[in-house]
Amino acid sequence: MILIDVSSILYRTVHVQVENIKNDVNLIAHSILQSLVYNTDRFGASKENPVIIALDSKSWRKDWYEENKTKFIELKNLSYKGHRTKSEDIPWDDIMKVYNSVMEGLSKYSDFHVISIHGCEADDIIAVASDYY
Repeated sequence: MILIDVSSILYRTVHVQVENIKNDVNLIAHSILQSLVYNTDRFGASKENPVIIALDSKSWRKDWYEENKTKFIELKNLSYKGHRTKSEDIPWDDIMKVYNSVMEGLSKYSDFHVISIHGCEADDIIAVASDYY
């Protein structure tokens, strides 16, 4: 089984190619698909070695963090990454429309198993899937 956190591909692509993406957000679709093809070929995707694409959803961690913020910061002296501000110079709304369209297309028209679970991040899905399989 090949487990892929496609959100990681998305954010890596955006931050590496930010200037190109500002000019053409459809570059996101090309970059995601190119990365998926490369990795599925590299690791030998097949009916016997299926691909699971894990998607991020609103994380339970944000709710937990808000409830335990003071204690968490005191104990760990850390801040949660979910509280970062959105980069105003990156067209996130347009990027997410393209991303969601690509994920919907992969879910409907490919042999990939595209999984999104409310309250779970992609790494949560991958952790359970890797333990299960």
